[in-house]
Amino acid sequence: MWAFDRGGYGYSDLLGLEIGMTSTLPFLHTAFLETLTEKLKQDDRFEALLAGGSMVHGGFDEHSDIDLVPVVRSDAYAQVLDERREIAGNLGNLLSAFTGEHVGEPRLLICLYGPELLHVDWRDAWTRFRRL
Repeated sequence: MWAFDRGGYGYSDLLGLEIGMTSTLPFLHTAFLETLTEKLKQDDRFEALLAGGSMVHGGFDEHSDIDLVPVVRSDAYAQVLDERREIAGNLGNLLSAFTGEHVGEPRLLICLYGPELLHVDWRDAWTRFRRL
């Protein structure tokens, strides 16, 4: 299972993610998600990792991007926001990373990994979360 939930918020149930979900994804995407999950699990600033886009709604294929929302502890939000490009760079061979002002989403971090191109969007990147 690559989506994790350190804080017991029940995100996996909310999104319908199940253990083994990555077995239906293309190899490139699966390998990235498994590496990402292991690295983020080692960083206690991250509470959970949510999936979005076609990974959740359907239609995901080898040309799809990966839409992710990492949930960060409130006290670590500013630090993670400042370090988000560095964090993204530690997840793989980052070719380019830029924010989404051009699409009206300045907190979106668009990452391109390679050499085999993989597009990863950190949707609503590094969102704070308050337990209800």
